[in-house]
Amino acid sequence: MSRIFRIAALNFQGKNLESVRRSEDCRFDPDLFKSDNTFMKECNVRQNAKRCNCSWEPCGRKGLCCECLQYHWSHKELPACLFPDAVEKTYDRSLRAFIQLYKDKC
Repeated sequence: MSRIFRIAALNFQGKNLESVRRSEDCRFDPDLFKSDNTFMKECNVRQNAKRCNCSWEPCGRKGLCCECLQYHWSHKELPACLFPDAVEKTYDRSLRAFIQLYKDKC
């Protein structure tokens, strides 16, 4: 989803989906709405980026957790935040690595 849609949607935060749909000059992404037709909570990118332990420096998804998760899941991986720093730095974010790491800790 483009940043334009995200920004446009945030301008309507708290308004009902139907009232936004009726607005003729409004562009919005329906995926930003919850099932009860209210907007999802705004993403706090700066706070998320502070907690992000991804060691891949050119990553453009730091702080955008939903985009990070979507990207990694499309590669059958999990994001860095689900791994301890020492494991994350190996860049093996596979499901197999996650299960191997946590199988005896549950």
